[in-house]
Amino acid sequence: MEFLNKSGQIIPFRALLDSVYQSHFITERCVQRFKSSRTQTHAKIKGISSVNTGPYPIVSIHLRSRHTDWHTTFNCAILCHITGITPSTKLDISTWKIPKNIMLADEQFDQTGDIDLLIGADMFYDMLRSSEGHDLAMNQY
Repeated sequence: MEFLNKSGQIIPFRALLDSVYQSHFITERCVQRFKSSRTQTHAKIKGISSVNTGPYPIVSIHLRSRHTDWHTTFNCAILCHITGITPSTKLDISTWKIPKNIMLADEQFDQTGDIDLLIGADMFYDMLRSSEGHDLAMNQY
């Protein structure tokens, strides 16, 4: 995936779709890379065993397809880190039979790397349902 910042620069990033979590998260590093402005609103996050953490600043991002009209805007809580390096080791995909007509949002999904954006459950199913949502880019408005 990639982000088009206010200056028109394309900045690549990695996203993880999460079918369980109800919130969206973005790393501080990613927010700084695309020079996004934060809102004064802060998010509290409820985790395992109803533990509350935060408050965390939020940023509004616009996610769009690079090839179709599909797009949406949503808020993300800004965190220092979302996950560890994902995948934890390089995947051997030499025997995988990925259809040639599939456009992957991350052609290097088998390589280890940091996750910059976690997209939660409400967007997860919209993106899976949409044949237009398979190859995405991110814009800030």
